[in-house]
Amino acid sequence: MIGSHRSNETRSNIYSSAVILLFIIASLTSISHAQEITEQDTTFLELDYEEPADKTSESDSNFVQIDYGEPEGINLEDDSTSQYQDIYPLDIASDRGLFILSPDRMMQMRILGSVRTLMNYGDQAMPEKLTFNPYEIPMSFRSETPNFYADLSLTRLGFEVTRRTRKMGDLFIRIETDFAGSNGFRIRHAYGQLGSFLIGQTWTLFSNGNFVPATVSRDGAAGSSVFFTPQLRYSHFINSNLSWQASIEYSTPDIEVPDSVNARLVQVIPDVIGRLNYKKDKLSFRIAALVTTISGTDTTDVVGYSFGGGTSFAGMYEFSATNTLHFSFTSTFAASRFMDLFSGKNEDIAYNPQDQTFKGLFATGGFIAWSHVWPKNFSSTLSAGYASISNKHFQQDEAYSFSYNALFNVFWQPVDGARLGVEYASGERWNKNGERGRATRFSALIYYDF
Repeated sequence: MIGSHRSNETRSNIYSSAVILLFIIASLTSISHAQEITEQDTTFLELDYEEPADKTSESDSNFVQIDYGEPEGINLEDDSTSQYQDIYPLDIASDRGLFILSPDRMMQMRILGSVRTLMNYGDQAMPEKLTFNPYEIPMSFRSETPNFYADLSLTRLGFEVTRRTRKMGDLFIRIETDFAGSNGFRIRHAYGQLGSFLIGQTWTLFSNGNFVPATVSRDGAAGSSVFFTPQLRYSHFINSNLSWQASIEYSTPDIEVPDSVNARLVQVIPDVIGRLNYKKDKLSFRIAALVTTISGTDTTDVVGYSFGGGTSFAGMYEFSATNTLHFSFTSTFAASRFMDLFSGKNEDIAYNPQDQTFKGLFATGGFIAWSHVWPKNFSSTLSAGYASISNKHFQQDEAYSFSYNALFNVFWQPVDGARLGVEYASGERWNKNGERGRATRFSALIYYDF
């Protein structure tokens, strides 16, 4: 029975993958025709600020043709919300999608999507299939059987709306989802942005998403920080090279409360995060700092507070048009959840049964990566990262202590919007008592943005 069930499940995965591959091939054969149509008719991408008289034509950062007047004393480029948006290397490109223009030529909707198939084979069966997380590597004495996995949950759907305003810049609304949530559906982005203000859910300001390289593994190298939070954000440019941002955000602390302890979490104070961004010539980096509060009640219903925080430094340096160095370092106290590797792992604070108190844990992580662009639309990345916890003396011997992973991948872009990536990942984990485990995984990602 077990063999039959596994065989049926394998055939189902193969059939699903074959359907996606056929869809991608069919889409690629028609892309040149779609591009010809787009070149012949660009008027449906035009937005205006006012009546279509006395206009000059320029192109904004989203490759959308925009016609507008040039009122004296107003720098329209400063009003663009795109200058405040983070860009992740595997995001849907800004020139993909279906663009719809309102009759008054003041509003534009962009409908976008991406069909994404992930396949991997690992020598250890780890709980998380979408990413190679070394935290989950089993110890050598608990080695799991190898397994193959195929998934389409990274497939994305979304839309963006840009509404022109003459005095306050662009009103921008973005909604994007995928199917990688705990219940099969997840909101990635859902926010509105007007000028310097943003409200809704998007990447935390503590994120280093702008500087991570492209990887098949969703979270990439250990030490990365790319996740979403509900927030209220303000952004401001000091000059053309320097800007700062501040936000109040909501995140849920990762805490394991023993059954013997009568306590519960009650979030009272939001996270406060600030970030400084710098970009000039070949060098760009950002420095972020956060203050977080963990609050809860006991049998007396009195709210108690514990404070934590963290700092992060991330950036990249373009040595040439084809070679880029990526780097990041993060350190947190009672806030390890802000690193992807620790998210959901209950490593923010630990319970001390000796004095019946919770103690914050220090966590550090970082990565370094080198990406190279090859001829014929090929690119590759070599990256390595680590993440560690400073263990307390009262923690159990099998408590997590340290891990690392290394990844090498090659991506090929046969046509605009389509990409194929293959990746080899290897990593190790150590526990407090010195026990260790090792795992490797081969992965492939195939997707087409439309």
